[in-house]
Amino acid sequence: MATSLRHHEITGCQVVTLVGANQQSKDDAAALVQCLGCGKALTGPVVLRLHDAQLRACTSCRSWNYFPRCGEAEQIALHDDDVYFDSPYHVNRRRQVARAEDRCRALFARLQAVDGAPPAGGARILDIGCGSGEMLDAARRLYGVEPLGVDVARAAIRYAASKDVHVIRGTIGDLPAEPSFDYVFAIDVIEHLTDPRSFVAEIAKRLRPGGIAYVETPNRRSVIYGIGKWL
Repeated sequence: MATSLRHHEITGCQVVTLVGANQQSKDDAAALVQCLGCGKALTGPVVLRLHDAQLRACTSCRSWNYFPRCGEAEQIALHDDDVYFDSPYHVNRRRQVARAEDRCRALFARLQAVDGAPPAGGARILDIGCGSGEMLDAARRLYGVEPLGVDVARAAIRYAASKDVHVIRGTIGDLPAEPSFDYVFAIDVIEHLTDPRSFVAEIAKRLRPGGIAYVETPNRRSVIYGIGKWL
């Protein structure tokens, strides 16, 4: 599988050192970290500040790197939380079955554009960071695929189970490193990771020959992202 992270607009970054708490010190510290898109020194300008954080551009691969980045344990704790699960956004998302089906159809249309045909009945699909499994549920009903999800949030997994969607608690590293899947989805996941290149390598291990990985991340040029910058 040929994959290049330079096509992802926003990635994380690994903090090497952090000197002091003032903004200038944070700027200096960010210049000493590596871009997780290409591994080169992150010396580009700050393109956006988000309260105490910042997005810094990589001059080599043009990825945007978030700084400072939460570690894996912090990310898991953030998502494996009942308050997060019960937020109005996620409650409404779980109720919008028709919208989940629309998103599924749009995704499968993209896959068809690449593969020449949509996933056939019986195709094995892995959705990493699947949440409550709405996409997998829609894919199973609409296309007859064999779905499996993996997520860190226990409340989301219980909800998925109530819909008869099989979701394993953990990360992709907790799954057998065998080429078992025809398609692997990672939607709005890679931008949260501290090691996206290793993540893509783990996906490749689990794809069957000729399999397709679909990786989606926020688009900083979108209208929604533009509005969000001012909120």
